[in-house]
Amino acid sequence: VGLEDGKELPDGTVASSNAALTAAAVAIFGASR
Repeated sequence: VGLEDGKELPDGTVASSNAALTAAAVAIFGASR
């Protein structure tokens, strides 16, 4: 998906870790199903 390539989330905030990115991805893609 490309989230691993950067630390900025879609809303412009910067994630503190890959775990935060993963959590955000799960929330985003989980909500779009």
